[in-house]
Order: sequence, then structure tokens, then C-alpha cells
Amino acid sequence: MMRFFPWLWHRLSRELSIRSKFLVVNLLALAVTAIVSVVILIQVRRAMTVNAVQSERMIITQTANTLEGTTETIRTVMSTVATMPFLSRVSSTEEVEEFLGRTQTAIFARDFFQTVQALERQSNATAIRIYVNDDLQAVCDHYSFTDVFAPVSLIRSSYWYGIFAGQPGRSSLFCPSFYLTNREKDTLGDLAYVQKIMAFGVSDAEPAGADADGAANALKYANMYIAVYFDSSRIGQILQENRHGNGSVYYLVNSRDNLVLASDEGLAGLYHMDYAGIPEAVDSRTDFRQISVLGSEVYMAYRDITGTDWRLVCCIPADSIFRKEQRLFTRIIEIYLAVILTVLAFHLILSDSMTKRLSYATQHIGVRQDGQLKKLPENEKSSDEIGRLMEAYNMAAMENVRLLKEQEETKDRLQLSEARALQAQINPHFLYNMLDMINWLNVSGRSEEASRAIQSLSRFYKLALAGGKFMTTLADELQQLEAYVALQNMRFGDRIRFYIDVPDALMDCTLPSLVLQPIVENAILHGINEKESKEGDVVLMAWEETDPGTHMTDLVITVSDNGVGIPEERLNQILDGGPPQAGSGTNIAICNTHLRLQLLYGPSRGLSFRSVPGEGTEVEVRVPKMY
Repeated sequence: MMRFFPWLWHRLSRELSIRSKFLVVNLLALAVTAIVSVVILIQVRRAMTVNAVQSERMIITQTANTLEGTTETIRTVMSTVATMPFLSRVSSTEEVEEFLGRTQTAIFARDFFQTVQALERQSNATAIRIYVNDDLQAVCDHYSFTDVFAPVSLIRSSYWYGIFAGQPGRSSLFCPSFYLTNREKDTLGDLAYVQKIMAFGVSDAEPAGADADGAANALKYANMYIAVYFDSSRIGQILQENRHGNGSVYYLVNSRDNLVLASDEGLAGLYHMDYAGIPEAVDSRTDFRQISVLGSEVYMAYRDITGTDWRLVCCIPADSIFRKEQRLFTRIIEIYLAVILTVLAFHLILSDSMTKRLSYATQHIGVRQDGQLKKLPENEKSSDEIGRLMEAYNMAAMENVRLLKEQEETKDRLQLSEARALQAQINPHFLYNMLDMINWLNVSGRSEEASRAIQSLSRFYKLALAGGKFMTTLADELQQLEAYVALQNMRFGDRIRFYIDVPDALMDCTLPSLVLQPIVENAILHGINEKESKEGDVVLMAWEETDPGTHMTDLVITVSDNGVGIPEERLNQILDGGPPQAGSGTNIAICNTHLRLQLLYGPSRGLSFRSVPGEGTEVEVRVPKMY
């Protein structure tokens, strides 16, 4: 017996065919699964019955927490607005017009309106309005460009205004839809949270025994109302998502016994209970309690929504509270039977085809998106088809990774070599012209000017060649350009005015050497020098741009001149390597510069031209922002 089990395991795991292994495993799995499933289903049925009410208790708690999160957001918006320095100072000042005219007030007002706009965009609030009394009418007039401030006359007909009038001691109120005017519901939101702001130095507490006139006198010191409007659809969605099913209802009732919102208004009316009587009827906040409503047995629970006077009530008919669990239990049995029948029906087909498919996989295993073969996880050696397939395939996968890596390195070296070859194509005509000019200065006896020209030429080529470096900084590139323009001005009699407008923060950005010089040369030789006056301006500017889609930042440089411009038909040929202008090689340098940038950074980078004949040309250089 001690030797039997090792022998049996060896036969099952190493010597049986794939088809036989599948048959044995499936039979064992079905037998074990059947036994375990029967035990589990019995326990599940018992647990479903015991935990049905407990589950509903968790759901109503979750619903209440979600509602509290929504109302907490609205109360946070209200707190943010009510504590803004501008609003507190407006409500406490006695000389309103003089206060509004101050410079400091304008600063506070700007921050206030920016905050209100941000809250309306980013929070659950649909609108924020501040209704001011007649004493603060100047605020509405002064900020007539916005509808944040409005006269209190617009909401005097609202139900919520009447509540504040009748309860002078009340400072805030969550308003159901019918508390609002039609204008508020149509344009602002069908629910609102309102807070009263009292005048400076006036208490909002009404003395005991005050009559109606006394209440009216107290009300006049409430110099503004802040209203944060929001949409009932979000709260309605929360109530609908968490209710048990048909026949059950979630509804919200406030301390004035008004229905705020319900998942089903008809059922809310059927199961309605007075706000004050709900705790007594349910008896406990922690569990559902079965009560009788109009002759029907109903499970009922409630939760108070923190920060509001709302009370969330859940009512579920007793005959349906276990219906969902019964359906789930039945569905589990149906699925299990379907799985067993499916496995038995397709076992022979699957096991018969498995060997053929595994053999085929040795020749046709897939490739990843980067071109590498997917390496299979290593396993102990075995004599069946799977073992041989894994061993052969993994060897091929490792070789594939090595070859792809070599190919990628070769591609990178080739790309860099092409870019360096293009960089090396520096126009020699400039050097010839400078040497001729220096020779002419010496022959003319202007040795000091010739010396300055030699120094400028040496500085230009020292920066241009960059000590053999492929990349340079924008600061060094600009120094090289200044030396180049100085040489051209010696040659053409100081007719070129060169302006640079680059932020200091971009000076250390890197870019390939000799990117800007061909562009400036093109602006001087073929833009300004072809004008009748042969003088003009070259302006270089730089800034950074961030793509909102990819979040990648580019360094953008523009070189503008007020030369003769480029005809439209010629403009389309510049970057395609068309015929050079006026017989020079400048266009070749421009084309090579464009190709270098695209080789290094991709087709979205490089040069672009904009030109108006007779007015000038602007060239844009776009490279990734790097340091």
C-alpha cells in the first residue's frame, strides 16, 4: 500500500496521455464538487434566511452614509462661501458704497467670485446665490456683471423665506423642492441649503413672547441669505439604487413632517409616518422592526442624516424581504446543474482536441505587441506533450528577446548616425564670405575691424561646433547667433537688428547644435537682404507649451523677420528639399535641420513656416523640453 500511491501518482502525472488526465481530473473534480456543493448550499440557505434582515440593515446604513456625504459636500460649500472675508465684511459694514469702492475690497471680491465659480464647477452644487436686503442693494448694483448677488425681493414668495420669517431664531434650513419658487427650480436647482447672515452686532434670537411685528422687526436685521442649490437627481438615484425591489421604498422626511424625496412617492404616501413618531414606532435604530401599516406587515427602519433635519425611512413588505435570497438560491442550483451538464457534454470533445491544439501551439504561440515571444512559466521536466512544448518554446523565446534587443540597439545607432551626418552639412559659403571680408579689411588697412571679425568668427565656430558635442543649451545657441549676426552686420554695414526675448528659466534647455543658425541665416539673406532698403529686424522668442492630452511639454522657439516674405507656392517646398532660393544652399540647411529634429523626436516635432509676401516670415521650432 505504501508503494501503491507513489506509483499511482507517477502514472497519473507523468505517463498518462493528456486525454486520460483530463478524464481523471474531471471525474474527481465533479465528485468532490458535488459533495462540497451540497454541504455549502445547505449552509448558504440557512445563512441567507438568518442574514436577510441584517443585510438590509447594512444597506440602509450605507444609503444614509452616502446621503450624509452628499449633504456634507453642500454644507462644506456653504461654510466656504459664508466664511469668505469679502462676504463677512460686506455683511458687517455700515457704509456699503464707501466699502465697495476700496482697492482692498476689489481684491477680496475677486477671490470671492473665483471661489464661487470654482465651487459651482467642481462640487455637487448647481448654483450659489446670495439674496441681500434693501440696505445692501448697492452690492447688487456694484456687481451687476454677475448674478451671484440678487435682491431678496426675488424670493419673498418662497416657502423657505416664510419659514425664516416665522422662526427668527433659525439660522439655516435644508429645503425640499416645494419650498422653492418656480424660478429657483427652473434655473438654479430643485433642492437648496439656505443660511441666514445677520447684520453686525444684531442677535438673531427673538425675545420670548415676541409678536408678529417683533418677528418682522427681527427679520430686517437678517441682511442676506446664502442659498446653495443642488439637484435632487443624485439623491433620488441613491434612494433608487439601494431599495430592496418592487413593493419597497426609501423616503426622506424632514422635521416639519414634509416629504423631501422618495424612491416611489405612491409607496411613500402609503407607508408615511410622522417624523416624531418614527423612533417610537420602530423602537430601535439598529434593526428592522416588523410593524403593521394599513393591515400589511412591513419591515421598517430609519436613520437620521447628520447635519440636516432629514430622516431616512426604509419600508419593505414582509412577504418580499426574503424573495431576493430565494431567487439567488434557486439561481445557484440552476447554474451548478448547468455547469455539470456542460462539463459532461463537452468533456470528450475538449479532451480529444487538446493534444492536437498543444502540438499546434509549438509552432504558433503568439507574439507580444513589442515583438517578443511570450515566455511560458518554467516547470519541472516531464515526458508529456506540455513539458516538451514548454522546453522548446522557452528556448526560442529567449533567443527572440536577444535578437530584438540587438535590432533595437542597431536602429538607435543608425538613427543617431543619420542625425550627426545631417548636422555635419554646414554651409561653407558663410565661411568663404567671412574670409573674403576679413581679407578686404586687412587690405584696406582696417586691421582693428579685421581683428574683431576674426574673434567673432572664432567665437561663432567654437559655439557652433560645440566641442564635438551633439547637444547644446539654448543659452549657448543664442550666444552663437549673436556672434553670427555681428559678423553679418560687419559684412552688410549694421543693417540687421537682432532681438532676443527668452525667459531665463528656459536658458538651460537642451537642443541639437546648429538648429537656429540656418533659420537666422535664411531670414537675413533671403528675407531682409532682398528688400530694397536691405535692412530690417530679426526677432527670436521662446516659450513652453504642454499638450493637455499627453501632458508632454515642448520648447517652442520662433524666428521672425520683416523681410520680403515667401510666396505660397514656394512655402510648401522648403521642408521638402526643393530648389534652393537664389542659388544658395540655405534651403538645404533648413531641410536638413527639419530632418534632424524629426529623426530625433518624431514627426510631431521640427520646423513650420508662416509667411506673408511683402511683410515677413515666421519660423517655428518645436522640440521636447529637456534639461
